[in-house]
Amino acid sequence: MTSSEASSSNQYLALDIGMAMMGSESSLRKILKTVETSLSANIPEIWKALEEDNIAVANRLLHGIKGYVPIFCTEPLVDQVTQTEVLSKTEPAAAVKPLFALLAPKLESLLVEIRAYVAQGPA
Repeated sequence: MTSSEASSSNQYLALDIGMAMMGSESSLRKILKTVETSLSANIPEIWKALEEDNIAVANRLLHGIKGYVPIFCTEPLVDQVTQTEVLSKTEPAAAVKPLFALLAPKLESLLVEIRAYVAQGPA
């Protein structure tokens, strides 16, 4: 599967944007390997923080995600991450939890797309 074929089958991973931002396929794969490790840990950590009403931790983790999704994600996902992170700066966990409940499955799908892409070739 080529990058363009993978890109057309991805809902959240925008390989064209990632390639333009990173400059090469190997650089993109390298950052995506790091993101896969980070994001797979961050999703449950955000849930835990929200369940414990620890909005500061949830915001810190969402802020990190917001920092890297523009590099390789579709604009609607970037917008949703940004909206959730911005709300987490000023609102309590109870207000952020419903937004994260909508966002988390998309982040999980992004992880599936990242894993599939990274598995295609060397870093």
